[in-house]
Amino acid sequence: MDRPRPVPSALVEKKGVIGAEVVSTVDAIAQHSRKINCIIVVIDGIAFQISMLALNAAPDEQSAAAASSLQQHAARLSDVVQTFQLSVR
Repeated sequence: MDRPRPVPSALVEKKGVIGAEVVSTVDAIAQHSRKINCIIVVIDGIAFQISMLALNAAPDEQSAAAASSLQQHAARLSDVVQTFQLSVR
């Protein structure tokens, strides 16, 4: 049987540095992912608030056009949020 050759210490040290960089990068990705999730929650909340504004404005005849426009914007914003959530996950 062949005995394994000793690994030079420089190679071991280099692998350790690379491993540490990988861990650091994964941690940074996780941190940015949490921030993106917070942004998604805020945008989703804004879309919900816009929908509520549109519903509240609907009974007023003069506000009907504005309510319709708000509902359209809220729907578009909601679609964007859903698309973004799918692309991030």
